[in-house]
Amino acid sequence: MHLKEKTPAQGDNPRMNTTPTRNFFSAPVWALGFRPFFLLAGLFAVVAMLLWGFVLAGHGPMLEPFWHGHEMLFGYTGAVIAGFLLTAAANWTGRATLVGASLAAIVLVWVAARIVVALPAAPDGLKAALCAGFFVFLALGVGRPIVATGKRRNYGILAVLGVYAALELVYWLAPSMRLHVLEAVLLFIMVMVAIIGGRVLPAFTRNATPGLRVRPGGLWRDRTAMASLVGLAILALIPQTPSWLFAAVAAFGAVAHGLRMLGWGGEKTFARPILWVLHLSYLCLPVGLALFAAQASGASIPFWVPLHVLAVGALGLMTLGMMSRVTLGHTGRLIVANKATTLAYVLLIAAVVVRAAGPSLGAASWQTVMLVAVGLWSLAFLVFFVAYAPKLLAPRPDGKPG
Repeated sequence: MHLKEKTPAQGDNPRMNTTPTRNFFSAPVWALGFRPFFLLAGLFAVVAMLLWGFVLAGHGPMLEPFWHGHEMLFGYTGAVIAGFLLTAAANWTGRATLVGASLAAIVLVWVAARIVVALPAAPDGLKAALCAGFFVFLALGVGRPIVATGKRRNYGILAVLGVYAALELVYWLAPSMRLHVLEAVLLFIMVMVAIIGGRVLPAFTRNATPGLRVRPGGLWRDRTAMASLVGLAILALIPQTPSWLFAAVAAFGAVAHGLRMLGWGGEKTFARPILWVLHLSYLCLPVGLALFAAQASGASIPFWVPLHVLAVGALGLMTLGMMSRVTLGHTGRLIVANKATTLAYVLLIAAVVVRAAGPSLGAASWQTVMLVAVGLWSLAFLVFFVAYAPKLLAPRPDGKPG
């Protein structure tokens, strides 16, 4: 009787082993850009805001006067933009952006920038290199597949990231311009909020509500609305801009964006938090611009009110809504806001109300308003982080890549 020769099993001989080696960079968190950056954005939104709350209460570390504004507009928002664009560009082009080790590398640049910015003794040149370098790195990661596939419609994204990098350089290398840069970058971010809102809100609402007639934005209506924001951002960068001119452009923008969102079907989304949070965030855009116009016209509105209607309302709500939606969709789950997600939305809406209307609500002091708003923002993003970290760190339940 002849015995059949035993075939060595894979793994018995290292030279014959064809099983892919598992390493740190093959973990699910490095599979697509939204995973590490949304995770970090959620965590940083809590840590950075609580740290700022301690500073306001007189118990925190010594930080630069504009640290809070810079880190919310460049740090937190930069992470959200990176997660969104690295994921969206892969969908637009059908090609990989940054994954694995290259994704970990750009994450490391972002983390290094956050650490260095928090160190007052660190040279501004180093801060400029890291902060601007992050957006250059991101532009390369997003731009490579866009340029390779000739997706000219998306070339504007690269210009946006270039402007971001340039504003970082101005911020760090021209200290006298820092307040102007922060106001300008907030308005510049509103351009991206408006672009994303105009692209996704009519489509999401129409797809979720069969039979609903949704009017997409018209070309000239969209262009004039965007032009108002670009114009305001430029005016914010110019010292001694006439108040009447700023007021006129802001008022025009408020009307343009208010008209733009009519017909998007926002009133039909009350039963769907995953949708109404996006419509409500966009509504904060014309409201914030109208408050800017009134303030510049001489109304007794504190300077921080329009800024935070835009920053906490339009920006905060839009990013929270998009992070939750993108995470659910790209991890193979139903795009439905559960109780935890809805709670995060409600807490952030409360933060907008308190921050913008605190004094008129009978708050005892400016510091009280600030600390309550800090607490509500931090709770909102803590709920998001706890609810979504397991989804961002785990493989897709359907076994698909991404």
